[in-house]
Amino acid sequence: MASFDTKRLLSIQSHVVHGYVGNRAATFPLQLRGWDVDALNSVHLSNHTGYGSFRGTKASAAEIKDVYEGLKEIGFEYDAILTGYVPTAEALATVGEICQDISERFPHSIWVLDPVMGDEGKLYVSEAVIPIYKRIIKEGNVTIVTPNAFEAEILTGIKITSVETAKQAMQVLHTEYNVPNVVLSSVTLPDSDSTLYAFGSTKKSDGTARAFYFGFPVLKGYFTGTGDLFAALTLDRFHKYAGHGDDGKQRRPAPDSVPADQLPLFLAVKDVLGMMHSVLERTLHFSKSLGGTLVGVIGDAESMKSLELQVVQCKDIILPETAPLYKGLQINLIP
Repeated sequence: MASFDTKRLLSIQSHVVHGYVGNRAATFPLQLRGWDVDALNSVHLSNHTGYGSFRGTKASAAEIKDVYEGLKEIGFEYDAILTGYVPTAEALATVGEICQDISERFPHSIWVLDPVMGDEGKLYVSEAVIPIYKRIIKEGNVTIVTPNAFEAEILTGIKITSVETAKQAMQVLHTEYNVPNVVLSSVTLPDSDSTLYAFGSTKKSDGTARAFYFGFPVLKGYFTGTGDLFAALTLDRFHKYAGHGDDGKQRRPAPDSVPADQLPLFLAVKDVLGMMHSVLERTLHFSKSLGGTLVGVIGDAESMKSLELQVVQCKDIILPETAPLYKGLQINLIP
């Protein structure tokens, strides 16, 4: 017998006609996981910018607000919000107002905010976006924030060069930004260029961080949309492990009473890394079958095509309740 216990989510981020970034990377995997996704696009492009050429339009703040007002008029309740790339300060401020409205109207909803600003020392957005992100996050409605290392450094002012500085940055996001859950989605440390790290932390009742991190081998390739897919899968897995009931309310005990390796965020990130590794391995296999360069070259359309995430081809990885076991994952709890 069919189940109609659908979870509803509003996802506000970019859209491309070809490829898998932004809403294109998030929507299908979330639908596979049982979410009814309403996708509100911050940009509408032919393809992602790594191809070297692209066409399309940016949604203005007024256009984003108008679409949301239309959704309010027909009446929807959201269990979750996912936000990603928003290119201008004006549009981002409007997205913040929309998400605050949803959080106030539906207090049970969770909000995963991916503060897409840049990577590897380079901004993708106007500098005017930075203070808007800081203000929005500090308002206290965000459930999980998922910056990469560069974005976390922008938000906290802490240069991440070690496990200790990563923990310090997460503590700032807990204390100064009032975020209960933090994931640093992609961190490279000076001790190894062959290992990537994902750090996570859940805030205790006294405000201190219960932190952990995972290490995993670098897969060589210029992938796009990985952060968008990571944030989407993290939202789904956290919602599952936090034990939200039919009314959306969290059923798990407070973080202080749960062993660190049983925290909903820990379990969610562990699952997501297993899925992400499998998706990237399959994408590399597909690229190799086409004779692709594997590493990808920015501005080379053919190499970009060969390394587009194989999202549809990975439905067997994303769909099951049990995530793939990632044997190469290093698991560490931070005291």
